[in-house]
Amino acid sequence: MRILFIAARFHTNQISLVNKLLQEGHQIDFFVMGQGNSEDYSALVPKIIPISVLTKAYIRLFKKSVDISAFQKYALPEPVSYYKMINAFKPDVLIIRGGPEPVYSWLLYPYLWSKIKLIYYTQNPIQVQRVSLLRKIYDYVLSNRYRIKWFSPVLYTGNQGDQTLSLSYMDYLPFFISPRPIRPDLESKLQTIKLLCVAKYEPRKNLRLLLDVTAHLSKNYPNFKLTIIGSTGTAKREDYYEQLKADIESRQLQNIISLIKNVPNKEMDSHYQQHHVFLMPSIREPASVSQLEAMASGLAIICSRDNGTAHYVADHKNGFLINAAYHDLYQAIEKYLLQPAIIQEHRQHSLYLVNTAFNIDNNYKKLMDIIESAR
Repeated sequence: MRILFIAARFHTNQISLVNKLLQEGHQIDFFVMGQGNSEDYSALVPKIIPISVLTKAYIRLFKKSVDISAFQKYALPEPVSYYKMINAFKPDVLIIRGGPEPVYSWLLYPYLWSKIKLIYYTQNPIQVQRVSLLRKIYDYVLSNRYRIKWFSPVLYTGNQGDQTLSLSYMDYLPFFISPRPIRPDLESKLQTIKLLCVAKYEPRKNLRLLLDVTAHLSKNYPNFKLTIIGSTGTAKREDYYEQLKADIESRQLQNIISLIKNVPNKEMDSHYQQHHVFLMPSIREPASVSQLEAMASGLAIICSRDNGTAHYVADHKNGFLINAAYHDLYQAIEKYLLQPAIIQEHRQHSLYLVNTAFNIDNNYKKLMDIIESAR
Protein backbone atom coordinates (compact mmCIF):
# COMPACT_ATOMS: atom_id res chain seq x y z
CA MET A 1 0.00 0.00 0.00
CA ARG A 2 1.20 3.51 -0.83
CA ILE A 3 0.72 5.71 2.24
CA LEU A 4 1.44 9.45 2.21
CA PHE A 5 1.69 11.49 5.42
CA ILE A 6 1.24 15.26 5.27
CA ALA A 7 2.18 17.22 8.39
CA ALA A 8 3.74 20.40 9.73
CA ARG A 9 6.96 18.46 10.37
CA PHE A 10 8.31 14.95 10.84
CA HIS A 11 7.82 14.72 14.59
CA THR A 12 9.75 12.09 16.55
CA ASN A 13 6.45 10.57 17.68
CA GLN A 14 5.98 9.32 14.09
CA ILE A 15 9.27 7.41 13.82
CA SER A 16 8.09 4.07 15.23
CA LEU A 17 4.91 4.24 13.15
CA VAL A 18 6.83 4.88 9.92
CA ASN A 19 9.37 2.16 10.74
CA LYS A 20 6.59 -0.36 11.38
CA LEU A 21 4.85 0.46 8.09
CA LEU A 22 8.11 0.13 6.19
CA GLN A 23 8.82 -3.21 7.89
CA GLU A 24 5.40 -4.43 6.79
CA GLY A 25 6.25 -3.67 3.16
CA HIS A 26 4.29 -0.47 2.57
CA GLN A 27 5.63 2.36 0.42
CA ILE A 28 5.77 5.49 2.55
CA ASP A 29 6.40 9.14 1.89
CA PHE A 30 6.17 12.12 4.22
CA PHE A 31 5.49 15.70 3.08
CA VAL A 32 6.12 18.51 5.58
CA MET A 33 5.84 22.29 5.83
CA GLY A 34 9.17 22.62 7.65
CA GLN A 35 11.82 20.94 9.79
CA GLY A 36 12.62 20.83 13.50
CA ASN A 37 16.07 20.49 15.06
CA SER A 38 15.57 17.07 16.70
CA GLU A 39 14.32 14.99 13.79
CA ASP A 40 15.61 11.56 12.83
CA TYR A 41 15.80 10.76 9.11
CA SER A 42 17.48 7.36 9.39
CA ALA A 43 14.42 5.53 7.99
CA LEU A 44 12.87 8.21 5.81
CA VAL A 45 13.75 11.72 4.61
CA PRO A 46 10.65 13.94 4.43
CA LYS A 47 10.01 16.20 1.47
CA ILE A 48 9.47 19.93 2.01
CA ILE A 49 6.23 21.33 0.55
CA PRO A 50 7.02 24.58 -1.34
CA ILE A 51 5.23 27.58 0.16
CA SER A 52 3.33 30.20 -1.82
CA VAL A 53 4.56 33.65 -2.77
CA LEU A 54 2.00 35.13 -0.36
CA THR A 55 3.41 33.17 2.58
CA LYS A 56 6.98 34.10 1.67
CA ALA A 57 5.98 37.77 1.59
CA TYR A 58 4.18 37.48 4.93
CA ILE A 59 7.25 35.94 6.58
CA ARG A 60 9.56 38.56 5.07
CA LEU A 61 7.39 41.51 6.18
CA PHE A 62 6.04 40.37 9.56
CA LYS A 63 8.17 37.52 10.90
CA LYS A 64 11.83 37.83 11.86
CA SER A 65 11.95 34.10 12.56
CA VAL A 66 9.50 31.24 12.10
CA ASP A 67 8.88 28.67 14.83
CA ILE A 68 7.90 25.42 13.13
CA SER A 69 5.25 24.75 15.81
CA ALA A 70 3.30 27.79 14.55
CA PHE A 71 4.22 27.51 10.88
CA GLN A 72 1.25 25.38 9.86
CA LYS A 73 -1.24 27.94 11.13
CA TYR A 74 -0.73 30.35 8.26
CA ALA A 75 1.57 28.70 5.70
CA LEU A 76 -0.08 28.26 2.32
CA PRO A 77 1.52 25.67 0.04
CA GLU A 78 2.24 26.61 -3.55
CA PRO A 79 -0.78 24.80 -5.07
CA VAL A 80 0.65 23.60 -8.39
CA SER A 81 3.83 22.16 -6.83
CA TYR A 82 1.81 20.70 -3.95
CA TYR A 83 -0.55 18.79 -6.21
CA LYS A 84 2.30 17.64 -8.44
CA MET A 85 4.12 16.16 -5.44
CA ILE A 86 1.02 14.28 -4.28
CA ASN A 87 0.07 13.01 -7.72
CA ALA A 88 3.65 11.91 -8.47
CA PHE A 89 3.63 9.63 -5.42
CA LYS A 90 0.19 8.21 -6.38
CA PRO A 91 -0.94 7.47 -2.82
CA ASP A 92 -3.61 4.96 -1.91
CA VAL A 93 -3.97 6.65 1.49
CA LEU A 94 -3.46 10.22 2.71
CA ILE A 95 -2.91 10.61 6.48
CA ILE A 96 -3.26 14.31 7.33
CA ARG A 97 -1.83 15.65 10.59
CA GLY A 98 -4.03 18.28 12.19
CA GLY A 99 -7.24 17.09 10.57
CA PRO A 100 -9.22 19.77 8.72
CA GLU A 101 -7.63 22.76 10.51
CA PRO A 102 -4.22 23.49 8.88
CA VAL A 103 -4.14 25.44 5.63
CA TYR A 104 -2.30 22.57 3.89
CA SER A 105 -5.35 20.42 4.69
CA TRP A 106 -7.78 22.83 3.02
CA LEU A 107 -6.10 22.24 -0.34
CA LEU A 108 -6.74 18.50 -0.06
CA TYR A 109 -10.53 18.72 -0.37
CA PRO A 110 -10.44 17.94 -4.14
CA TYR A 111 -9.22 14.46 -3.19
CA LEU A 112 -12.58 13.81 -1.50
CA TRP A 113 -13.82 12.93 -4.97
CA SER A 114 -10.85 10.71 -5.84
CA LYS A 115 -10.13 7.07 -5.05
CA ILE A 116 -7.56 8.08 -2.44
CA LYS A 117 -8.56 7.31 1.16
CA LEU A 118 -8.33 10.36 3.43
CA ILE A 119 -7.57 9.91 7.11
CA TYR A 120 -7.24 12.63 9.73
CA TYR A 121 -4.75 12.31 12.57
CA THR A 122 -5.15 14.81 15.42
CA GLN A 123 -4.28 14.90 19.11
CA ASN A 124 -7.74 15.91 20.28
CA PRO A 125 -9.26 13.83 23.11
CA ILE A 126 -11.91 11.31 22.08
CA GLN A 127 -13.76 11.46 25.40
CA VAL A 128 -14.86 15.02 26.17
CA GLN A 129 -17.23 17.00 28.38
CA ARG A 130 -19.00 18.89 25.61
CA VAL A 131 -18.93 19.62 21.87
CA SER A 132 -20.23 22.77 20.18
CA LEU A 133 -23.06 22.46 17.66
CA LEU A 134 -20.90 23.92 14.88
CA ARG A 135 -18.19 21.33 15.61
CA LYS A 136 -20.77 18.53 15.57
CA ILE A 137 -22.09 19.60 12.16
CA TYR A 138 -18.65 20.13 10.66
CA ASP A 139 -17.26 16.84 11.93
CA TYR A 140 -20.41 14.94 10.96
CA VAL A 141 -20.20 16.09 7.36
CA LEU A 142 -16.55 15.12 7.05
CA SER A 143 -16.77 11.78 8.85
CA ASN A 144 -20.17 10.63 7.58
CA ARG A 145 -20.90 12.33 4.28
CA TYR A 146 -17.35 11.83 3.00
CA ARG A 147 -16.41 8.96 5.35
CA ILE A 148 -13.07 10.48 6.31
CA LYS A 149 -11.64 8.33 9.09
CA TRP A 150 -10.19 10.06 12.11
CA PHE A 151 -7.83 8.83 14.83
CA SER A 152 -6.10 10.29 17.87
CA PRO A 153 -3.51 9.01 20.40
CA VAL A 154 -5.40 10.88 23.16
CA LEU A 155 -8.27 9.04 24.81
CA TYR A 156 -9.09 11.72 27.38
CA THR A 157 -7.51 14.59 29.32
CA GLY A 158 -7.89 15.23 33.05
CA ASN A 159 -9.97 12.66 34.90
CA GLN A 160 -11.73 10.10 32.73
CA GLY A 161 -14.80 10.15 34.97
CA ASP A 162 -15.38 13.82 34.13
CA GLN A 163 -15.80 13.09 30.41
CA THR A 164 -19.45 12.55 29.47
CA LEU A 165 -19.27 12.25 25.69
CA SER A 166 -17.33 9.96 23.39
CA LEU A 167 -16.78 11.12 19.82
CA SER A 168 -17.93 8.06 17.90
CA TYR A 169 -16.37 9.14 14.63
CA MET A 170 -12.86 9.12 16.12
CA ASP A 171 -10.73 6.04 16.78
CA TYR A 172 -8.23 5.75 19.62
CA LEU A 173 -4.81 4.71 18.35
CA PRO A 174 -1.90 5.12 20.82
CA PHE A 175 1.52 6.24 19.69
CA PHE A 176 3.52 3.40 18.15
CA ILE A 177 6.52 2.19 20.12
CA SER A 178 8.80 -0.82 19.85
CA PRO A 179 9.99 -2.45 23.10
CA ARG A 180 13.69 -2.11 23.74
CA PRO A 181 16.03 -4.97 24.78
CA ILE A 182 15.47 -6.28 28.32
CA ARG A 183 17.63 -4.37 30.78
CA PRO A 184 19.96 -6.50 32.95
CA ASP A 185 19.63 -4.16 35.95
CA LEU A 186 15.89 -4.62 36.48
CA GLU A 187 16.48 -7.09 39.30
CA SER A 188 19.57 -5.45 40.80
CA LYS A 189 19.65 -3.27 43.89
CA LEU A 190 19.88 0.42 43.01
CA GLN A 191 22.73 2.31 44.64
CA THR A 192 22.37 5.68 42.90
CA ILE A 193 18.94 6.45 41.51
CA LYS A 194 19.20 8.17 38.15
CA LEU A 195 16.38 10.51 37.14
CA LEU A 196 15.83 11.71 33.58
CA CYS A 197 13.75 14.56 32.15
CA VAL A 198 13.41 15.12 28.39
CA ALA A 199 11.86 18.43 27.31
CA LYS A 200 12.24 21.52 25.18
CA TYR A 201 13.96 24.34 27.03
CA GLU A 202 10.91 26.52 27.63
CA PRO A 203 9.00 27.63 30.76
CA ARG A 204 5.90 25.44 30.40
CA LYS A 205 8.10 22.35 30.73
CA ASN A 206 8.55 23.30 34.41
CA LEU A 207 12.30 22.73 34.44
CA ARG A 208 12.85 25.51 36.96
CA LEU A 209 10.33 23.83 39.26
CA LEU A 210 12.28 20.60 38.82
CA LEU A 211 15.51 22.37 39.75
CA ASP A 212 13.92 23.78 42.90
CA VAL A 213 12.64 20.35 43.95
CA THR A 214 15.99 18.72 43.20
CA ALA A 215 17.88 21.35 45.20
CA HIS A 216 15.67 20.70 48.23
CA LEU A 217 15.80 16.92 47.93
CA SER A 218 19.59 16.94 47.62
CA LYS A 219 19.88 18.31 51.15
CA ASN A 220 18.32 15.14 52.57
CA TYR A 221 19.01 12.44 50.00
CA PRO A 222 22.51 11.82 48.59
CA ASN A 223 21.51 8.77 46.52
CA PHE A 224 20.27 10.32 43.27
CA LYS A 225 21.32 12.20 40.13
CA LEU A 226 19.22 14.16 37.63
CA THR A 227 19.82 14.52 33.89
CA ILE A 228 17.85 17.02 31.82
CA ILE A 229 18.01 16.58 28.05
CA GLY A 230 16.34 19.26 25.98
CA SER A 231 16.27 20.96 22.62
CA THR A 232 16.78 24.64 21.94
CA GLY A 233 16.42 25.61 18.26
CA THR A 234 15.25 29.17 18.99
CA ALA A 235 16.86 32.17 20.68
CA LYS A 236 14.32 32.06 23.51
CA ARG A 237 15.00 28.40 24.26
CA GLU A 238 18.75 28.93 24.09
CA ASP A 239 18.42 31.80 26.56
CA TYR A 240 16.29 29.65 28.88
CA TYR A 241 18.92 26.90 28.76
CA GLU A 242 21.63 29.40 29.73
CA GLN A 243 19.49 30.65 32.62
CA LEU A 244 19.04 27.12 33.96
CA LYS A 245 22.74 26.42 33.56
CA ALA A 246 23.63 29.54 35.55
CA ASP A 247 21.06 28.64 38.21
CA ILE A 248 22.60 25.18 38.63
CA GLU A 249 26.06 26.67 39.01
CA SER A 250 24.93 29.32 41.49
CA ARG A 251 23.35 26.62 43.67
CA GLN A 252 26.40 24.41 43.29
CA LEU A 253 24.33 21.53 41.94
CA GLN A 254 26.72 20.56 39.12
CA ASN A 255 27.49 17.21 40.77
CA ILE A 256 23.79 16.36 40.97
CA ILE A 257 22.24 17.86 37.84
CA SER A 258 23.52 17.39 34.28
CA LEU A 259 22.11 19.72 31.63
CA ILE A 260 22.37 18.50 28.02
CA LYS A 261 20.99 20.05 24.85
CA ASN A 262 20.13 18.97 21.30
CA VAL A 263 20.80 15.24 21.51
CA PRO A 264 20.02 13.51 18.18
CA ASN A 265 16.96 11.30 18.44
CA LYS A 266 18.90 8.19 17.41
CA GLU A 267 21.07 8.61 20.52
CA MET A 268 18.19 8.90 22.98
CA ASP A 269 17.83 5.15 23.56
CA SER A 270 21.25 5.00 25.18
CA HIS A 271 20.27 7.80 27.57
CA TYR A 272 17.02 6.09 28.52
CA GLN A 273 18.96 2.90 29.19
CA GLN A 274 21.24 4.70 31.66
CA HIS A 275 18.39 5.93 33.89
CA HIS A 276 15.75 4.49 36.21
CA VAL A 277 12.99 7.10 36.58
CA PHE A 278 11.56 9.42 33.93
CA LEU A 279 10.11 12.83 34.86
CA MET A 280 7.48 14.73 32.88
CA PRO A 281 6.45 17.76 34.99
CA SER A 282 5.28 19.98 32.11
CA ILE A 283 1.93 21.73 31.74
CA ARG A 284 -0.37 22.24 28.74
CA GLU A 285 1.14 19.18 27.06
CA PRO A 286 -1.09 18.17 24.11
CA ALA A 287 0.28 14.62 23.79
CA SER A 288 3.84 13.68 24.69
CA VAL A 289 5.49 10.49 23.47
CA SER A 290 8.66 10.67 25.57
CA GLN A 291 7.14 8.93 28.60
CA LEU A 292 6.17 6.03 26.31
CA GLU A 293 9.73 5.92 24.95
CA ALA A 294 10.96 5.79 28.54
CA MET A 295 8.50 2.99 29.36
CA ALA A 296 9.79 1.00 26.38
CA SER A 297 13.26 1.22 27.94
CA GLY A 298 11.99 0.04 31.32
CA LEU A 299 11.79 3.29 33.30
CA ALA A 300 9.39 4.18 36.08
CA ILE A 301 7.41 7.35 35.26
CA ILE A 302 6.40 10.51 37.09
CA CYS A 303 4.03 12.45 34.82
CA SER A 304 1.92 15.57 35.15
CA ARG A 305 -1.82 15.09 34.68
CA ASP A 306 -1.86 18.18 32.44
CA ASN A 307 -0.87 16.03 29.47
CA GLY A 308 -2.98 14.46 26.73
CA THR A 309 -1.15 11.15 27.09
CA ALA A 310 -0.88 11.11 30.89
CA HIS A 311 -3.27 8.13 30.79
CA TYR A 312 -0.48 6.06 29.20
CA VAL A 313 0.89 5.84 32.75
CA ALA A 314 -0.87 3.46 35.17
CA ASP A 315 -0.91 5.41 38.44
CA HIS A 316 0.91 3.59 41.28
CA LYS A 317 1.63 0.66 38.94
CA ASN A 318 4.35 1.88 36.62
CA GLY A 319 4.66 5.37 38.05
CA PHE A 320 2.85 8.32 39.59
CA LEU A 321 0.44 10.80 38.03
CA ILE A 322 0.78 14.18 39.73
CA ASN A 323 -0.32 17.78 39.55
CA ALA A 324 2.48 19.98 38.24
CA ALA A 325 3.14 21.56 41.62
CA TYR A 326 6.14 21.69 43.94
CA HIS A 327 4.73 19.50 46.73
CA ASP A 328 3.39 16.82 44.37
CA LEU A 329 6.64 16.51 42.42
CA TYR A 330 8.73 16.51 45.60
CA GLN A 331 6.58 13.83 47.20
CA ALA A 332 6.60 11.56 44.13
CA ILE A 333 10.40 11.64 43.76
CA GLU A 334 10.84 11.20 47.51
CA LYS A 335 8.78 7.99 47.46
CA TYR A 336 11.27 6.49 45.04
CA LEU A 337 14.27 7.72 47.03
CA LEU A 338 12.87 6.24 50.24
CA GLN A 339 11.82 2.93 48.67
CA PRO A 340 13.98 2.05 45.65
CA ALA A 341 12.30 -1.37 45.46
CA ILE A 342 9.16 0.38 44.17
CA ILE A 343 11.20 1.68 41.23
CA GLN A 344 11.99 -1.87 40.13
CA GLU A 345 8.33 -2.90 40.37
CA HIS A 346 7.24 0.10 38.32
CA ARG A 347 9.96 -0.46 35.74
CA GLN A 348 8.78 -4.03 35.21
CA HIS A 349 5.22 -2.82 34.78
CA SER A 350 6.31 -0.22 32.22
CA LEU A 351 7.67 -3.02 30.04
CA TYR A 352 4.48 -5.02 30.62
CA LEU A 353 2.33 -2.11 29.38
CA VAL A 354 4.48 -1.61 26.29
CA ASN A 355 4.01 -5.27 25.40
CA THR A 356 0.24 -5.31 26.10
CA ALA A 357 -1.69 -2.02 26.04
CA PHE A 358 0.80 -0.48 23.61
CA ASN A 359 1.72 -3.60 21.66
CA ILE A 360 3.00 -2.39 18.31
CA ASP A 361 1.59 -5.32 16.33
CA ASN A 362 -1.88 -4.75 17.78
CA ASN A 363 -1.68 -1.04 17.01
CA TYR A 364 -0.57 -1.78 13.46
CA LYS A 365 -3.57 -4.07 12.96
CA LYS A 366 -5.89 -1.38 14.28
CA LEU A 367 -4.41 1.18 11.89
CA MET A 368 -4.94 -1.21 8.98
CA ASP A 369 -8.56 -1.67 10.11
CA ILE A 370 -9.02 2.12 10.13
CA ILE A 371 -7.59 2.40 6.63
CA GLU A 372 -9.69 -0.51 5.38
CA SER A 373 -12.91 1.06 6.68
CA ALA A 374 -12.21 4.44 5.04
CA ARG A 375 -14.24 5.17 1.93
